[in-house]
Amino acid sequence: MPLTKATTGKDMIITAINGGRRMKSRLAAMGILPGQLLRIVGSSGGGQLIVKSNGSNIAIGKGISRSIYVI
Repeated sequence: MPLTKATTGKDMIITAINGGRRMKSRLAAMGILPGQLLRIVGSSGGGQLIVKSNGSNIAIGKGISRSIYVI
């Protein structure tokens, strides 16, 4: 399921990132890679999600959140 449909506060594993090389590279630089554990910790309004990955909170826009698939 896309990250936008995931439940806040629940640990998830990233299964895939559907996007171009540039987006995947940008997410990888933030530690967001397939196989990583991720948790939605909140929403900043306007569609942005605040996620926790590798101990850091990261804001991800709605468009990119739709491209990240989790289980």
